[in-house]
Amino acid sequence: MGRFSKEIAELQGRECRLPDGRTVRLRVRRLCLTHWCGISGACGVRPCLYCEVRKECMKLPRDGRTLLIPERDLARMATQYANFMRTGRGKLKYAKYFRNVVAPAMLSITLDQVCIPGLHLSLGIFHKLYVMLENDQKNSLWEFMNECATSFITMPINAAEKRNDST
Repeated sequence: MGRFSKEIAELQGRECRLPDGRTVRLRVRRLCLTHWCGISGACGVRPCLYCEVRKECMKLPRDGRTLLIPERDLARMATQYANFMRTGRGKLKYAKYFRNVVAPAMLSITLDQVCIPGLHLSLGIFHKLYVMLENDQKNSLWEFMNECATSFITMPINAAEKRNDST
């Protein structure tokens, strides 16, 4: 890790110009980021890259969480990894007891410099809006069907329609 510290420092904040004139920054997927930081990933008990919240607590509103959740930092993660190797003997089935830190961090950058991918944010927002729209439309559909059923039942049948149906 120390061998590439200088190169990593140079890459941070650097923009690259594409042949078409656009400028871009280096972006990495979340799975790759968790592995670079030494965390076991999204399937772990504590999957968050930024804090040590448990997976089942992530669904609760922040006010509903009973404990203060510490933020992750590289020094504490190094200690957790050392404990995982020493006490947990490096077995992944014991990762949950060591805050899911299963490898040493490959990059020595603070975790607050790592951004959440926009797709993850967008999916959560769009899913919530879709469910709200679906629920709203479901109520409207039931009202429409009820209105159609009641108007169909009370509709008078004229004699011409009655003769066409009997043939």
